[in-house]
Amino acid sequence: MVTDIAPEPRVANGAAEPMPPDRRLLLATALAASLVVNLSGQLVPFNIADIAGRVGASADEGSWLVTHYSMGLFSGVVFASPLLAAFGLGRYMAASALLFAMTAVAAAAAPPLPWMIAVRTLQGFAAGGFGPMAFVATFMTMSGPRLRFGLSLLAIILILPTSLGPPLAGLLEDSLGWEALFHFQAAGGGLVAIFAILLVPRTPIAWPALRRDWISLLLLCAALASTLLVLGQGTRRDWLDSPVIGWAMATGAGAWAGFLLTLWRSPAPLLSLDLLARRSFAVPITLNLLFRVGFATTAFLVPQFLILVQGYRPLELGQLYLWAAVPQLLVYPLAWWLLGRIDGRLIIASGLVLFGLAAVLAAGVTSETGADDFRLAMALAGAGQTLFLVPNLIAGGIQLKPADGPTASLLFNATTLGGTNIGVALATEFVTQRQRFHLGARAESAAAYGPHPEPLESFAAQLTSRIGDDAIAAVRTLATVADALRREAWVLSFEDGLLVAGGLLIVSAAGVLLLQSPSLPHPTRGSR
Repeated sequence: MVTDIAPEPRVANGAAEPMPPDRRLLLATALAASLVVNLSGQLVPFNIADIAGRVGASADEGSWLVTHYSMGLFSGVVFASPLLAAFGLGRYMAASALLFAMTAVAAAAAPPLPWMIAVRTLQGFAAGGFGPMAFVATFMTMSGPRLRFGLSLLAIILILPTSLGPPLAGLLEDSLGWEALFHFQAAGGGLVAIFAILLVPRTPIAWPALRRDWISLLLLCAALASTLLVLGQGTRRDWLDSPVIGWAMATGAGAWAGFLLTLWRSPAPLLSLDLLARRSFAVPITLNLLFRVGFATTAFLVPQFLILVQGYRPLELGQLYLWAAVPQLLVYPLAWWLLGRIDGRLIIASGLVLFGLAAVLAAGVTSETGADDFRLAMALAGAGQTLFLVPNLIAGGIQLKPADGPTASLLFNATTLGGTNIGVALATEFVTQRQRFHLGARAESAAAYGPHPEPLESFAAQLTSRIGDDAIAAVRTLATVADALRREAWVLSFEDGLLVAGGLLIVSAAGVLLLQSPSLPHPTRGSR
């Protein structure tokens, strides 16, 4: 993917020449396309309950719309390398944007759920290529001394959709209805396609670039898709109690085994094992994975707390995310300024610690906690996210060689997408189990009964005997008490989840000690 990058033009004193206008347009188009598509991708998951209800599906059935989109997204990342190499950035961007827009139009027509799931899978496949496109465009246009600045731009483009998507989703759905979410996606995809056709040059089609290890590609695609299905639906389906999860686990295990075998024995492996063994790349990629796992704090724990405990709607939730978006933008120039003055490892560590402290601060929740009480935590999280990702992306990308491009792009985008999915899946399972534990403990304490397996039922029997024969009053009182107990159990379980997420982020900051200091060269005047 990055194998055809030409060296950065230089003038006599060794500095980079001014960037030609066509390269500026190419970079701006690729980054803007990635921002628009990733921002659009945040709209549906944030309003999935309302969308499922409008198409006559339950919440569990509607969750497949998100799971299959993620499966398609990973497939798009995997196949981006050969498609980009064969058809070039301009054609691939235009085709992907058009497919993204057309599938959005189809989804807005509210087809039956199975068809809508198929449409969402195709839409995810189209969206999956835009991360690799932005990665490739950055290296194509910002190589040489400008690369670190280009990587910093890429970092902020990747962070912003996570905080701008929810407020946009809430506003669109509240003002224009759920169909407007897909109409926005269609409009965004259409605009990206137009700009790609007009501004991104088209290179000759290179059919030999399609001569890849397609068996390895298909195995990796199947492995990632099966893993995402298990992560996305495991808790909802009670894991191995569901045949779907059992078959997905078996398929994933077989696909992973086959992929690793082909990776080891292929004369031209899909991933560069030398790059994976290189500490200057392996450590930033691992930190990126842990960082994205920590996104469960703002992507799942905080919004789910407000939904389950306080009954918030998407519009109310979306306004909270602006408290993360503003610090993300404001801290960006600070992160760039600090890179030229202090050891970059300190900036990476401070970002992780700040993100972790935000989760710990948010953990001080009660049954009365509302969105306003999370503002400081969201602001700290937004600042920490920028402070981490800008120098970490530079650390992992600044020493890459052209031949490293396909592996680097695939792993970076896979850890970015996969980390968040892993984090949300782990947080979902952890909070669910802790809620059951706290519910049992609370009901047991309230009823003052012995160690029996059904606390609420035992409490109901005692409560009914105390109230008398008024069955209606007993049922109403029991329902009130049960709701209060469940609410309190959710509060305690989310508190536990936020504390664990915060601890993980803070502890992971120690990983920067494995980074080599020279991996973060200081910016110079010629960097831009």
